[in-house]
Amino acid sequence: AATLDLLSGLAAQPLPWQWLFAQRPAEAPAAASALRSSLTELQRLRVVALSPLTRQSAADLIDALDVRGLSGHALAPQLVQHSGGNPLFLLETLKQGLQDGSLAQGRLPRPASAGALITQRLHRLSPPALALARVAAIAGVDFCIELAEAAIGQRAVQLASAWQELQHAQILHDEALAHDLVADAVLQGVPAVVARRLHAQCAAWLAEHQGEPARVARHWRAGGQAQQAAAAFEQAARRVRDAARQPEEADHYAQAALAYGDAGLPDARFDALANRVSALIGAQSDDAALAEARALPDQAGNAAQRVRALRVLADQLGQRGPFDEAITIGQQGMALAAEAGAQDELVRLASLTAGNQIKIGRTQDAYALMLPLREWVDREAGDEVRQIWYGYWAAVLGHTGRLREGVASYDVSIGCAERL
Repeated sequence: AATLDLLSGLAAQPLPWQWLFAQRPAEAPAAASALRSSLTELQRLRVVALSPLTRQSAADLIDALDVRGLSGHALAPQLVQHSGGNPLFLLETLKQGLQDGSLAQGRLPRPASAGALITQRLHRLSPPALALARVAAIAGVDFCIELAEAAIGQRAVQLASAWQELQHAQILHDEALAHDLVADAVLQGVPAVVARRLHAQCAAWLAEHQGEPARVARHWRAGGQAQQAAAAFEQAARRVRDAARQPEEADHYAQAALAYGDAGLPDARFDALANRVSALIGAQSDDAALAEARALPDQAGNAAQRVRALRVLADQLGQRGPFDEAITIGQQGMALAAEAGAQDELVRLASLTAGNQIKIGRTQDAYALMLPLREWVDREAGDEVRQIWYGYWAAVLGHTGRLREGVASYDVSIGCAERL
């Protein structure tokens, strides 16, 4: 999704590049649909819907392969009928026919399904080659020779024959399976218990070698390791947050919460849920996000968690209103934070509440709320809490007409942010 967002911006610019995008119509993710819509609106996209191969185009394709003994003119009529004009199915039919000798006998291999053709080819692989193909299918885009060594327990030189066999059978291309249909066919033949073990092995190796956290998390989950999956999803959430991709951050935290629930860790589950709602505040401050924020206090298992839940709800309400309710929720959270001795949370809640008071013209109330906290903030607060308090304090000073003091307070907040 992030790549497609980037391409959307690049393709919309008047750069001296020509862009070509290809997709299967039934498999367009939301980001791909958004890319297509935006470029269409800008009149920078010409859509070409590919039709099935005709007899002549199939003949041209066969001849372009330059394989001894294959004649496009002779084979095209049968192959078009056999494959429905689908280029992939046509090529898979040719590969199978060359391997099993049926083309030389004047027959096309059956069944016509590409998946069945690939499965048939897999059945003829040696056990070492099939094992290597299964590791490649489970690992997906992260597959490489080093991962294969770790999963199979053999050195690269010992895998050479199996690797060459897979390439000769056009199952493997360099360090990846030839295409998605090959991967699907291989995966169907992997027993569930073996797949779980391979996913866990892939996750462990990728985690050790700085793999993409979201993919590491999915491997851990598929490997039945819920706690490791949850931790990796949280790492993925922090990574996309640093790239300002809050919708993905929220999704990753949701997955982390589910995994922590599966692992029987309710406190960690709550933290992930709270982080998800916080991400939703910036990603989509809509009715659905507000509903999750309202449900969060009921998920709290202790006073500290309830304080945090009330802060998140006050923050969400402060983004969209009603502001009176946001102030009430903030005051409830402050009272609970004071009772629990959670001074950091008290300062955060007071800052949010003061900001919401400013929005409805209650500037003096905001000033009176924040002033008593200044001494503790200056004496004991860390940079994160100081940055929040001084940012809101600057806003309060600005609304009371004390602009020079407001600017100085913003400078303090900026300094904290820079150090962080």
